[in-house]
Amino acid sequence: MPPAATPGALDGLYYGLLLALALWNAGAWLALRDRSFLLHVALVASFGLSAFLWDGFAWPGREPPPGGFEETALALADAFVALSAVAFTRAFLNTRKRLPRLDRTLLAVGCTAGATALLAVPPALPLADPVWTLLSLAGPPVLLATGVAARRAGIPASGHYLVAVGALLAGLSTEAVGEVFAPGTALAALGDAAACAGTLLMAFALSHALVLRHREAGRERQRLEAERRELAEAARTDALTGVANRRRFDEALEESFRRALRGDAA
Repeated sequence: MPPAATPGALDGLYYGLLLALALWNAGAWLALRDRSFLLHVALVASFGLSAFLWDGFAWPGREPPPGGFEETALALADAFVALSAVAFTRAFLNTRKRLPRLDRTLLAVGCTAGATALLAVPPALPLADPVWTLLSLAGPPVLLATGVAARRAGIPASGHYLVAVGALLAGLSTEAVGEVFAPGTALAALGDAAACAGTLLMAFALSHALVLRHREAGRERQRLEAERRELAEAARTDALTGVANRRRFDEALEESFRRALRGDAA
């Protein structure tokens, strides 16, 4: 493959994998009606939109002009990523009930993302910059802390969530190092690739976690149904004698008498 074609091919692979994941999870949502799958579609879409806009408006060596449409679009895209990540995390880990303290922190991150979106209009963009920076710095660590707490609390599939967020944080950290210490070099390009790999790994890990959680929920329903049948069977049998429960026998006998009386009356 010619070197000049490599970036385009890698971009195509990246967006193609994101599209495949989004379509698969959309189909899973239609089949299972689990809103976590739909929120995962939104998260994957936000990754793709953010990468597409950053590639178009802020390629290496070029900063978007301050106060212009490009900066507005980038701020909105990052806010969409943060809102999608918060919504998915709250639904997937059920933080409202299982981790109420961290749930409030997640809501604060979501509010920060909402503020970024509201301030992304050109006249207010100078006010959006510090909020945008705060969102970029605080968002991923909050997700990581939520994953650690969920793992300690024994929430199902929280281990996969923790791995997913760890992959994202590693990719973003590598990208930040390249942009700060070696902008416009091969290291910066490697950082961009690491960020894309991190988002892809996160998307795949969360998709796998959703499947595992659904299977586990199915097994739990089967176990509860088996226990219910056992209890129903035990209610029909005397625990000491092993014969039919006398109360049910008396009820059946009374019902037979009533039917017989109705038959005589007729």
